[in-house]
Amino acid sequence: TEIYTLSLHDALPISQVLTWTATSAIVHQIIAKLSKMYISSRIDSWKLSPETKQQVSSTMFLRYILSTINAIQSGCWGLYKFTQGSARWDDPTGNSESVALINGFQLADLLITDDWRNDKSTLLHHAVGIFSISGLLLGNIGETFMCDAELMELSSIFLNIMWFYKVFGKTNTKSYKIISVVFLLLFFVTRVVMYPLTLYRVREFRPDEWNKLNVAMKAID
Repeated sequence: TEIYTLSLHDALPISQVLTWTATSAIVHQIIAKLSKMYISSRIDSWKLSPETKQQVSSTMFLRYILSTINAIQSGCWGLYKFTQGSARWDDPTGNSESVALINGFQLADLLITDDWRNDKSTLLHHAVGIFSISGLLLGNIGETFMCDAELMELSSIFLNIMWFYKVFGKTNTKSYKIISVVFLLLFFVTRVVMYPLTLYRVREFRPDEWNKLNVAMKAID
C-alpha cells in the first residue's frame, strides 16, 4: 500500500500567481500576433483552397496554435512529474507555477476573441476556468496532484494535431490514422484510467487535501 505524507508547502503568493499568469498571457499574445502576421504575409503563396485559406486566417486557427502550446507545456510537465513516481506527491515544487501558466493561456485566448457579444460561450468557459484555477492556486488546493491533472493534456496535443489535419484536408493519410490511435490511447490511459485513480489515492491517503477540494467544489456549486 502506498502511503503519502502531507505536503507542507505554502500557497503560491498572489503576487507570484499574477506574475506567472500575466507573463504567460503576454507570451501567448505575442505568439498569436506573430503567427497572424506570418500567416497574413505568406498565405497568398500557399496552394490552398479558398475555404482552407479562410480557416487558416481565422481566429480559431490561432486559438488552436495557442491551445497546442499550452497542452505541450502542461502535458510535458505532468509527464516529467510522473516519472518521479510516488515521490511527486511529496514534492509539489513547480506545480502551482505550471498551472498558473495555464491561467495565462486562458486569459490570452480570451483576449483574442473577435466579438465577446457573439461568443458568450468562450467568455463563460474561460471566465469559469480562470476563476477556478485562481481559487485553487490561492487556496493551495490540490497542489500535490495538479501535475496528475496536467498529464491529461497529453491527449489534447494529438487532438489538436488532428484538427490541423482536418483543416488541411489530410485526414486520409496514414499519419493521421496513427495520430488518431495515439490520441485514443492517451485519452483512455490518462483520463479514463489514471485520473480517477489519482482522485482515489487523494481520498484514501490525503484526506486533508480531499476535504479542501470538496469545500472548493461546494463553493462553486
